[in-house]
Amino acid sequence: MPEPMIRAVVIDPDPRWRHAVAAALQQSGVDVVASSGDPTLAPRLARARSADLLLLGVAAETDSLQLQRWVRRLHEVCRDLITFVYVGPGDVANAAAALAGGAYQALDRRLDAPKTIDDAIEAYKAEKRARVRRPQLSRRELEILRLVARGSSNREVAKFLWVTDQTIKFHLANTYKKLEVRNRVEAIDWARRHGLFPPDDPPEPDPGVREPRRPIQPTLSDGIALDPPEPSDEDDTDHDAVSQAA
Repeated sequence: MPEPMIRAVVIDPDPRWRHAVAAALQQSGVDVVASSGDPTLAPRLARARSADLLLLGVAAETDSLQLQRWVRRLHEVCRDLITFVYVGPGDVANAAAALAGGAYQALDRRLDAPKTIDDAIEAYKAEKRARVRRPQLSRRELEILRLVARGSSNREVAKFLWVTDQTIKFHLANTYKKLEVRNRVEAIDWARRHGLFPPDDPPEPDPGVREPRRPIQPTLSDGIALDPPEPSDEDDTDHDAVSQAA
């Protein structure tokens, strides 16, 4: 069975670079489902178009700390998106910031577009194969593991989620088996190394306080909406306004 076509979104304030990358992607058999000069549209377009791959060009004047936070929030919204960030020559700060935020790779935008696109596609395919082999935790197992990682005991987690202690033990045992680890310390370390939750995941209120159960969801800001409106057909076209990535 042939592999499904990769769906990509291209974001960059420079229309020439944006068009060159889109053309190289299409020549490599990638479906460019949207392109824009406005980086704040990235999560909206990626979700609405079911994109697999994001190629993001970063302006030289972009603040590296804001870029790191922006990329991290982007991946909280689009968890399966694989992002390649293109930076200017010698822009080590933004390259490091993008990687720290969760980008898969940072590349020099001066390099030949077709070659870097081919490299990006091969890296994308390798990452997808790795993700297929990666153990998948259920939403409840991940929720419990995140609470445990914040230092909560089984009893505190059970009280917070309005379930029994035995239920928490059951879910943790399943988690350990899936991850092939022996205890909660190893499970937490595995989850952080494989990006199941960020290492600086902010703490919830004390779970020992009995309160209605609340699902753990990312809090988003800086122009990224969790449930943005569906884009119109015009969002498929280029936006030539120059915008920073933060």
